[in-house]
Amino acid sequence: MADTITGYGLRQGVYLPLGAIARFLDLAIAVSDDGHYASGWFLAQRRTLTLNLRERKLTVEGREVALGTGDAVAYQGELYLRAARFADIMPLGLMVNLHEQTVTVKTCEPFPYEQRAAREAARDRVGSRSSSQPEKHWPRENLPYAAFSIPIGELETRAISDTSLGARIENDLRLAGDVGFMTGRVFLSTASNYGLTAARIELGRRDPDADLLGPLHASEFQMGDVSTVSLPMGLRSTSGRGAFVTNAPLSRVSVFDTIDLRGALPDGYDVELYRNDTLIGSTNTPVNGQYQFLAVPVDFGLNVFRLVFYGPQGQRREEVRQISVGDGRIPKGQFIYTAGVAQKDVDLLGVKGPNFNPTADYGAWRAIALAQYGLSPAFTGTLGARGFNPAGSIAGRAMRACARGWPAWRSSWIWARKVALAQMVRARRQRSGWAASSRGSPMC
Repeated sequence: MADTITGYGLRQGVYLPLGAIARFLDLAIAVSDDGHYASGWFLAQRRTLTLNLRERKLTVEGREVALGTGDAVAYQGELYLRAARFADIMPLGLMVNLHEQTVTVKTCEPFPYEQRAAREAARDRVGSRSSSQPEKHWPRENLPYAAFSIPIGELETRAISDTSLGARIENDLRLAGDVGFMTGRVFLSTASNYGLTAARIELGRRDPDADLLGPLHASEFQMGDVSTVSLPMGLRSTSGRGAFVTNAPLSRVSVFDTIDLRGALPDGYDVELYRNDTLIGSTNTPVNGQYQFLAVPVDFGLNVFRLVFYGPQGQRREEVRQISVGDGRIPKGQFIYTAGVAQKDVDLLGVKGPNFNPTADYGAWRAIALAQYGLSPAFTGTLGARGFNPAGSIAGRAMRACARGWPAWRSSWIWARKVALAQMVRARRQRSGWAASSRGSPMC
């Protein structure tokens, strides 16, 4: 990594610009007051730095560091620090070669640009390996829903400058709390030169006892910005404004299934996906403000998915999701359903970011229904139905296909059996007007 900076050689030594060095190293340190003041943090938000030339004070990680008369000067709006003093405030060394006109940076701890390079290298060699762990059981804590609760919130503000969108201030706001005896979640992202760039709003409830919505005995329902499920053969899951309801056990899928993971991804962030501490995916390219890990395979047993987010200036946060995976069978006589509808890639507020790129069938309404029934302890039947409107109009002509296990219909039966779970037997047979398959590939 290389860049060009302006330095000055005086009798006291070589002076280098603190603000330019911080930008070169992707550090959240800003210079103000015409070069007389610098503040921010490096490597971790608790490791703060403040340099006040007017008061001749230098504070690093809460402790004052001696600052000599000739150690720092303000010049043309920049704060210049003697090269030898950089090692006193950051874990690095600067080696100046006046003959070659170069400054070599040697870090003592991983800096954001080094961590980003390591993530990119890991992304190139990412792979998945099978692993299984015994299922863990945790004590349950019942927390009743409230009519209104003070939301839990997080606000992040950052200053960014690039060639595509110019200098700007970006803000990300996350809120979660109870509203109307339901849980509401809000994500808003703004930019000073554009306004609202992304928005996600969701309202719903979850109940592990499946006692929601009266006779429906639902375990979960959501409305707002939601994601639908994938069919064994047919439409792939999609996200957008809509609603869904299900009585399926929470956090439980079949070993024959794959899952889709989506969420908000601010500009400049990387996200890595780990399954049981194994890196299986990584991306730094949001799709209309969201990360997407589609058709992620699962292992039999407990799957712990960990999403690790890295910011451009060293920010780091994690999200953990646990999913228990069975062999695809459900008990005899049990009925499980899932139904949902969503307008593809259109959020509830209709926000389009500055780099908005419409996907195929953008704005099309998609409806998906999936039903499963335990026929016997060894067999489970699955019936799926789908409908979508490519024109994006509810009143337009919708294409529908219903999966049924009889001739003259396009059918897709999934039978889960207790033998050869690791092997997927694929068979497809075509006859006039109908097709049967042990497993299908979802449409985009």
